[in-house]
Amino acid sequence: MLFAIFRVLCGHGMVGGAARVSGAIIALTLALAGCGTQRPAPQPGELPLHASDPAGFTLHWRLDQTAGGIVAEGVLEGTRLDRYSLVTVELAGLDASGSVVSRGRTSVTPRDFTGTTPWPFTIRLRPAGAESRFAVRVVDVLPKVTPGR
Repeated sequence: MLFAIFRVLCGHGMVGGAARVSGAIIALTLALAGCGTQRPAPQPGELPLHASDPAGFTLHWRLDQTAGGIVAEGVLEGTRLDRYSLVTVELAGLDASGSVVSRGRTSVTPRDFTGTTPWPFTIRLRPAGAESRFAVRVVDVLPKVTPGR
């Protein structure tokens, strides 16, 4: 397919500059079709569930039940997010005694170079069936590596 687009862009098999123009339009249309806009991250005030972490992180999220399981969508905030390059967040399904019976994890990364805006996350979990509640928490952090330090 890409070879065919290249041939059209170069004018092979067609007559004149019209082939190049129509080929360029086709290529541009294909390129734009593959580029979806990134949806905006939810804002902390829009999310009903909140938890603070002893390391200074604050999690804001909502839980949704889908055909495939439970989905937590939210954002991670912190006073010093600029010190981290990656944070692992876990959605844990807890039974009545508080034991973890199911879990899902995701790696959360910054959306900008400073890391100061909230970091969005989505975690999917397939429940085991014994869950009585769900918790979202930070389970690991990866500090930024600064050259020369």
